[in-house]
Amino acid sequence: RLTILFQPKSQKWKFGGVLSSTVGNAHQLFGLIERIYATVQNPALWTPVVAEISQIVGGDSIAIYAGFPDSKTPELLAVNAIGAPAWKAFAEHYALINPLMQRCEQKFLPGTTWSSEQGMSDAELERTEFYTDFYEPNDMHYTLGLRIPLWGSAAGSLSCQRSKAAGPFDPQTDIVIQTLKPHLQRALTLHHQMSQMQTRILGLGAAFDAFDQAIFCIDAAGCVVFSNHLAETLLRTGSGLRLVQNRLRAALPDVDCSLQQLLSSALNLDLIQSPQNDASLRFISIERANHAEPLRLSAAPFRPGSEAPANNIAALVFVYDPERRPASRSHALRTLYGLTPAEIRVAEHLLAGLEIRELAAKMVMTLETARFHVKRILAKTGARRQSELMRLMLSLPGV
Repeated sequence: RLTILFQPKSQKWKFGGVLSSTVGNAHQLFGLIERIYATVQNPALWTPVVAEISQIVGGDSIAIYAGFPDSKTPELLAVNAIGAPAWKAFAEHYALINPLMQRCEQKFLPGTTWSSEQGMSDAELERTEFYTDFYEPNDMHYTLGLRIPLWGSAAGSLSCQRSKAAGPFDPQTDIVIQTLKPHLQRALTLHHQMSQMQTRILGLGAAFDAFDQAIFCIDAAGCVVFSNHLAETLLRTGSGLRLVQNRLRAALPDVDCSLQQLLSSALNLDLIQSPQNDASLRFISIERANHAEPLRLSAAPFRPGSEAPANNIAALVFVYDPERRPASRSHALRTLYGLTPAEIRVAEHLLAGLEIRELAAKMVMTLETARFHVKRILAKTGARRQSELMRLMLSLPGV
């Protein structure tokens, strides 16, 4: 919900005894809201955004930070007019002993704007260790605060301070803070989601870069969402592959037709069981201009378990270079799907044609244990049956 405050253009916001022309009408307020959402793509914009908010409400300093369930300490997003080390110390230590925030957050519901004098008198505040060790050295006295509920136990906080000489915040500042609150709430949520996604992409990227084969990751629509460093090199060196509107295409029309069929097969989990058709669907060749041996492409569906960072990846395209030493299939199963050594051995025995009873005897385990391993392997790889698992394993790089 967006609340718009209209007033004549000739007027200005007046808060805390100071005039602020930063937001003079609804158009300018929209500009601030747009900049709040721009922080999702560019977190560096939090600093000018909070500076603008501080100017509007007449604050001397301001900070915005967020505490998420998966973070040990609140994440400091931006500060203004005071050094980041001071606010870092606040997030890591003083926030835990802040009697002012504790008092106000107990007294007021989450999402309510509060001011320090509403929760604690000046005399009581000045007697606290928190005031002596943090507020007074940083010339802080009055506080305007907002706890921003996000989801579950996650919450963000906006905290604006003024010196004792500047006096308390004007109660009318609540109008601006509450107008901005839903947009700050959404931006903080998106910020966390983007941060998680980037972290997962970096982790997954490190795993793919560990392969000595080029790998393209594609989503359900067939768009490339990630390429490891060898794949990027192939695109730059004119290997016969290229990206067109973020889709993997082959330079030659007949090869491109085969490539699209290969991708479609992997994306639709069309794991053909026929031995006659299997090999032709599993690999295609790409001629290279430098007269080196042709590259060979294969594709496999990517269906990690719920704990794996999939990042919308639906399938993997492997590019084999015959002139490079191939990675082992075991390495691929361990890195991509998290299979344990025992599960890898079970999968290799299945690929070799052994029945469950035979592999149980060969691995010296009970039949129930062998069946348990098979179920775990199918769950981790996303294969619905053993024939699909065989096709997936044959599509992986290495031997």
